[in-house]
Amino acid sequence: EIPMTSNKVSISGFDNSVIETKVITVEYDEYNSETLTYDVEIIAAEISEITIGKSPTKTIYVKGIDEIDLSGGTLVVSYTDETDKVVNMVDTTLISHEVKEEEGIYKLYVTLQYENKQITISYEIQYKEIDTVVINKLPNKTVYYLNEELDLTGGELLVTYTDGSTLIVSMEDSNCIVSKFDSATTGEKTVEVTYYKLATFTVEVTNQN
Repeated sequence: EIPMTSNKVSISGFDNSVIETKVITVEYDEYNSETLTYDVEIIAAEISEITIGKSPTKTIYVKGIDEIDLSGGTLVVSYTDETDKVVNMVDTTLISHEVKEEEGIYKLYVTLQYENKQITISYEIQYKEIDTVVINKLPNKTVYYLNEELDLTGGELLVTYTDGSTLIVSMEDSNCIVSKFDSATTGEKTVEVTYYKLATFTVEVTNQN
């Protein structure tokens, strides 16, 4: 009885790069050459478990505004052949997500799918809403002649959140919606700027002479 690990035994035909049945040839040469063959079936390793590796980088969300961002987050995928693979969360399929408050702490619950297996993870986030939006700085130009176009250069909004934090937003920000400005007639005009909430300021339209 000779073990197959003997240096007098040569084995050929094994290739696990393709999922199929392989014919393995075993040769033993000690005075007389002996050859035998047998079949092995190559099967794909299956996922046995998925665990969270790293939480996503983004942990501050504004309710009703910010989209979920899984950048920086990783999963550890374990297989039945006892191998592991690190997978970026952005390379998985997002099934669902929900923010829950638990004893004053907000957690983001996310269900992801990788290959044929799903996992639900949760991690702590800061979750806030916009409280107020006010004018922080008027635009450089506040006096207009008839039929001039509105110029918001230099204008700023002060956004205050429910957690007390603040943000300065330019009136020229793409998320700002500005009401139609009417300079066809003279007088004091109210300009409405909406950054999820409304703020107003006034300008003067005068005759050029």
